[in-house]
Amino acid sequence: MTLDQGRRRLLGAGMTGAAVMGLPHALVRASTGTATATAPATVAPNHVRFALLGDNPYSEQAEAAFSSALAHAGKDSAFIIHVGDIKGGVESCSDDLLERRIALLEASPRPLMLTPGDDEWTDCSRLLAGAFDSLERLQWLRQRIYAQARPLGNAQQRQTAQVTLQFENQTQGNLLADPLDAAAVARIGLPEHQRWRAGPARFVTLNVPGSHLGFDSGIAADMIQAHARAASRWLEQSAALATQEGSPVLVIVLHAEFVPSWLGPDDFTSAEAQSAHPYAWFRQALYRTVAQFDGAVLLLHGDTHRFATDRPWRKLADEPALAALPTYGLPGALIAERLRRFARVRAIGSPAAASWIQVGITHQPEAAVPVELAVTPYLL
Repeated sequence: MTLDQGRRRLLGAGMTGAAVMGLPHALVRASTGTATATAPATVAPNHVRFALLGDNPYSEQAEAAFSSALAHAGKDSAFIIHVGDIKGGVESCSDDLLERRIALLEASPRPLMLTPGDDEWTDCSRLLAGAFDSLERLQWLRQRIYAQARPLGNAQQRQTAQVTLQFENQTQGNLLADPLDAAAVARIGLPEHQRWRAGPARFVTLNVPGSHLGFDSGIAADMIQAHARAASRWLEQSAALATQEGSPVLVIVLHAEFVPSWLGPDDFTSAEAQSAHPYAWFRQALYRTVAQFDGAVLLLHGDTHRFATDRPWRKLADEPALAALPTYGLPGALIAERLRRFARVRAIGSPAAASWIQVGITHQPEAAVPVELAVTPYLL
């Protein structure tokens, strides 16, 4: 079965065929075309093409469909990103189930990068999930997946990815001796925070799950704050690295859906809104990154299970309240332009187990639009 024969396109809610969103320096194009024999290589100095999945599989019955999607997604991708939730919220967080799902990921035909979702750690404290200790489950994942700075996949894929993608994690392969030591977490960082470079883009993953970051799971506030500080520092360092190496694109990968809550300027300027929102710290860190990074910033996430691609801060860039936000010594007009170009892609999730999104990033510095982003959702 060829790539074209084995796929039919899936258009998410609110999307139309060949919807085009022009950006000042980055074009987001949700196309309906299939890959062709003339498609560029999956990785080149000016291009990278990869697959995006998330929030799957959610049941034993969905595992076969998910594995099939994984196999097809890898045929035309340099690597695969899973944005989190490799199990359903009502499934057990037991070692056995997690091992079975990880085995599916390790059978990936391409190196696979997984960022943790809420269903594999923060929500494990729920009765239906087995009433586990959330932080204990996260530490189990660290030992099983993130003990070394490498993606999932077979040994050859891991070794190749480590060398060709300059793969690394925040703790340089070291696990936290005491995951309950908030001071150590804030100081050392988190092994599940990863980054790599492919083509014109620097990729960075963050452990920012749904379900309000664990506030609803009984996790101590100082531990959540320590995770936040580690994530903010990792994002800042990765953006600085992208600037230093001349990467024109910064891709941020995480699980949580929280974009709609940002659309009002009060989310940035109101002290009450900041303190009440569990993702306020990341909203601030992301704003700083987008404002300061002289290139295109792309956010990849999941959590809601519905495909979407948009520019979430486009309206904010034209709001009068923008003048009250930090400028970091930069002209307000430049920050507004960077907010307009900021784009996101939200992954398809359960019940569409046989689904994925192909993402292509191309950099042509002499073109009118130097960075082009092609986004194509598929369903077997």
